[in-house]
Amino acid sequence: MTSRPSNPRTSRLDRTVVRMASIFVLCQFQSHRMTTSAMLASPEPFFEVQPNGQVVQLQLHGDTYDSWMTDMQGYTVLRDPSSGSFFYAEDDGHGGLQPSGQLVFPNLQDNHYRNLQQERHLRPSKRDCQGMICGDDDDHHHHNTVGGSTKHRSDRRSLRGKQFVKDSKTIVDEIIATSKHRFNMTNTSSSPSSSPLVNPNGRRLRSIGTLRNLVVLIRWADHQNRVLPSKENVDILMNHPGPHPLCPTGSVRDVYLENSYGALDLQSTVTDWIPMNDTESYFANGNSGRGQRIREAIRYALEYLDKNDLVDFDYFDEDQDGYIDSITFLHSGYGAEFGGTDQFGTFYTDRIWSHKWGLYDNPFVTKSGVEVLEYHISPSLWNRVGISIGRIGVIAHETGHFLGVPDMYDIDGGGVGLGTFDMMANSWGFDGSQYFPPHMSAWTKLLLGWMIPYFPSPGVNRVAAAELQDATHPQVFVITEGFPTGEFLLVENRQKLGFDSIMPQDGIIIYHIDHGSSTAMFYESLKREGHPGQADWPENGNHYGVAVVQADGLYHLERGRNAGDSGDFYHSDGIDSLVPCRDPTACQYPNTDSYQQGIVARTNVHITDISISGEEMTFKYRVGDFETEEPTPAPSMEPSVHPSLGPSEQPTICLGTGQRCLAHDNCCSGFCMDRKKRFFGMCR
Repeated sequence: MTSRPSNPRTSRLDRTVVRMASIFVLCQFQSHRMTTSAMLASPEPFFEVQPNGQVVQLQLHGDTYDSWMTDMQGYTVLRDPSSGSFFYAEDDGHGGLQPSGQLVFPNLQDNHYRNLQQERHLRPSKRDCQGMICGDDDDHHHHNTVGGSTKHRSDRRSLRGKQFVKDSKTIVDEIIATSKHRFNMTNTSSSPSSSPLVNPNGRRLRSIGTLRNLVVLIRWADHQNRVLPSKENVDILMNHPGPHPLCPTGSVRDVYLENSYGALDLQSTVTDWIPMNDTESYFANGNSGRGQRIREAIRYALEYLDKNDLVDFDYFDEDQDGYIDSITFLHSGYGAEFGGTDQFGTFYTDRIWSHKWGLYDNPFVTKSGVEVLEYHISPSLWNRVGISIGRIGVIAHETGHFLGVPDMYDIDGGGVGLGTFDMMANSWGFDGSQYFPPHMSAWTKLLLGWMIPYFPSPGVNRVAAAELQDATHPQVFVITEGFPTGEFLLVENRQKLGFDSIMPQDGIIIYHIDHGSSTAMFYESLKREGHPGQADWPENGNHYGVAVVQADGLYHLERGRNAGDSGDFYHSDGIDSLVPCRDPTACQYPNTDSYQQGIVARTNVHITDISISGEEMTFKYRVGDFETEEPTPAPSMEPSVHPSLGPSEQPTICLGTGQRCLAHDNCCSGFCMDRKKRFFGMCR
């Protein structure tokens, strides 16, 4: 059994007190209902065999909160539990769905769909969430009192739920203050300007320093003969420094060391496999573990460890706040998020979907008084067949939730949120392997205190690759000028390095953040995606609270067309500027305008001359109106002193800036470029 360290902890406690003060200042929520956080469904389709022998190809969508199947044309599919047949879904007349009489077509010939009456991506209009993971655990209300007497200080809100933050007018100032403390800075006038928003969900968990994580292995009662990863192999998956055959791109610990620039060292201790008291399907309960039974399993495993003195829980409460610092559960099944039927004949609804939730109604307290309130659980096995060990993507994603950051994806069937530009939106990665969980976005790293926000200076600014930041001054640029309270831009440099090495392109990524409108905070639970083509957009107010400003203006993330592509990056070999709307009657998109609460206003922010993509990139920044064209000078009556004997090469004058360009250059966005295409390939 692991013994507790004997080193004094006074300095650690002092740091915790300071950190808690920052959290208390930042996290004044008006709502106190609990939420869970989850994992997106696998992007890979799967095949099922109908009882009549026909083979159909299906796709799983959504996450633990809300999942549904479709065929490859997007028509919603339901499985009849009694027959095992797959039918197209129809409205049951009571806000739910029921199987229609039409079996899913075995192929995708268009003529099969001519008489199909259903709509694509048909969804229920209401759900029964009593006692289940539906985003909010409405049965229990726990108030967050930092430093007070209320034991249940957990206010586990993600951006999915009806979260209300305090007036965001002070967000940037608080970020500066937190940055000064975190990085020991004394002068913010010329450097950091905006801030690590430390843990908006109110956790007392550190995201800086060494974090002791207990990994509990649980074997379902019907899996006693199943070949599972050994305790030693799980330790490699969690802790190994650098690549290993079991984790060829690095371990879960490596993911967090790289994302935090060495600030967070996640050190995991793995238990032996615990024999559980019931089966996988019992705990899944026909809904992929969305109900109370999965919490029974968590409690049983904790009681087993505590009763048999198999774990010194005090060791995992290093900050001595009475709560376990970090805990991970890995189960003996395949993840429900892979969909389909596994090699043992278990359909995904009878398996456990990876998620983070809590024992909010009745927290577990060990014999020594350490409380386990929250947990996250993932599969120890990969995919639906075989004995390969699970992969780092899902565990890293759920660990992020344990640190307090929310899901950054959208599951309503319209858009995808931040897509593969944030591990908290898509930890499957660009190739779906979970070997390359993408870096967290600049916004998520700010939430965890891992980056310093800087105001750009007028003129040229330099930004290092997000994957190669200096650990003492990891930078991201924040632009607040011209924006209303709580709305701003973030500018970061993402390169094909480390866990980001398989991105389709690299360059500058720009994010639009809006925390000034409470409705914008609902962007994941409601249909908040906004894009050209929507009625009355952008005045309709539809937009994500955190969005990637995609350079190509195609809005693929909002439209759900993909999870990110090469056209989303800014660089000099493609689109290299983002400027205000030029003509309000025919705006070019994207632009730097503000559209908080549907009120569109020009910010006059110009981000231009973005350099060639590289580990250090530059961009020009200025705030001001488009300048008028220089007037043509009056002809001179005097002869030229030195007339040219060659042909005259007349310069091009760029509208808006008055810049003079050589004839072989193009004039784009008011700047002279030699090979630029922007705004859908047109110079304006």
